Amino acid sequence: MIPFRPSHRASLLTVALCLCGCLQGPDFQAPPLPRDTTLPQAPEKTEETPVPGGQSQLFVTVQDLPDQWWHLFACSELDGLIRLALDNNPDVRSAEAALRQANENVEAGSGALFPQVSGSVSGSRERQGPGVPNAKTNVYNAFNASLSVSYLLDIFGAQRRSVEALAAQADYQRYQLAGTYLTLTTTIVTTVLQIAALQDEIEATGDIISNEQHQLELVQDQFAVGSAAKAEVFAARAQLQATQASLPRLQKQLETSRHALAALIGKGVEKALPEKLSLSQFTLPGELPLSLPSALVRQRPDILAQEALLHVASAQIGVAMANQLPQITLTGNFGSQSPHLGDAIGPDGLFAGLAGGLVQPLFDAGQREAASDAARAAYDAALEQYRGTVIHAFQNVADCLSALQSDAQALKSTYGAMVDSRDSVDLTEDRLAAGTVAYAELLLQQQQYQQARISYLSTLASRYSDTAMLFQALGGGWWHETRPGGGMTGEPAGQAQPR
Repeated sequence: MIPFRPSHRASLLTVALCLCGCLQGPDFQAPPLPRDTTLPQAPEKTEETPVPGGQSQLFVTVQDLPDQWWHLFACSELDGLIRLALDNNPDVRSAEAALRQANENVEAGSGALFPQVSGSVSGSRERQGPGVPNAKTNVYNAFNASLSVSYLLDIFGAQRRSVEALAAQADYQRYQLAGTYLTLTTTIVTTVLQIAALQDEIEATGDIISNEQHQLELVQDQFAVGSAAKAEVFAARAQLQATQASLPRLQKQLETSRHALAALIGKGVEKALPEKLSLSQFTLPGELPLSLPSALVRQRPDILAQEALLHVASAQIGVAMANQLPQITLTGNFGSQSPHLGDAIGPDGLFAGLAGGLVQPLFDAGQREAASDAARAAYDAALEQYRGTVIHAFQNVADCLSALQSDAQALKSTYGAMVDSRDSVDLTEDRLAAGTVAYAELLLQQQQYQQARISYLSTLASRYSDTAMLFQALGGGWWHETRPGGGMTGEPAGQAQPR
């Protein structure tokens, strides 16, 4: 399982409220949805075809997504492969490490909100003379023990905004990890479906080859007794060879897909790949969730990650604004000095000091003002990237909905074409045996059947794959994951547009 750690916002907010001062810069709120974020009106259900995987799919609005949505395909081989991938995939491991780093950066940065205390002990051997040549000198030991305290008063919130930016960066890494998790699981599902479809196509092509070999033998027998022309033998042989030539291409695609799956799962686990897969091993999910636009932006990891980067940019505006204002530092020292080490930490020779300092930029050739303007420009850029990500996400969902409707219609058509072409082949074979049609007619019918059967299998595989892509487009239900160190809620803090 992937470790998600809870956000540090709650603890940081408590610290911030305990500190005096006025925060510079905007308080972050989620920007409104762009105007172009609408979803097409989905039908209540899709077309139905009376074959496995051809049942109608029902769209259910506001239905929540399960975290392990791939279980809906009811394929134990698929479930096992995803478990292996989550344990071995290097992209997931890398994203986990980046999240740990971001969380530790928040811890390190939040330390600047508190006084810094340091202690020191030193010793020296010194010589003191009266300043007269050849005079007797006085050699003595000097030991010092001191405690120093320094505190940068965060009156205008530069440090608090810096920590806010670090916390938002940690949120970004959390959503990046969720996105990596979602992309990995979806890619495995679609790759496994592709492998199953290719193996089904290879099996179908093998059946067609066997039938064409039988037809070639019949034509050769007919030619031997003078009831078939030599041209018909050549035509039957050419058709067989053309079908056989399609097998290496399918086998190449199959091996490439298996290699890709092995890379996703992790090096050294190739033996875990199942030898035989078929689309018949999968169940097509009958109910499909359809989120509202307002919910979609809280579910997609890419949108939430971009929103976190927008939060970073907003906090950096506050940092830049605070850096234009005075910085006040308090320092204190407490210690003792003695010629003996044992007395250096005692009451004799005590000393103490308290100091304060104020730094106010007077002239920097416009450096700080330019930095503030640059921070605002960075926010504007991040805001446009956020809007672009949201628009792309809605387009992604719309494409998936259209694809599922088209797949259902195409499956009904390709299945009908396959059945009709198979019946036509059977009828033509009977007529050929009766001598009422030429062999060329049978070759034409066989070609049509071969194309129809492969097209049907390809459309069926697309329907399964596009179903998986819809779950990915809607966010994949990652917010339900319970992991060591806390769960992810998918609800980043609200934020306001700085101006």
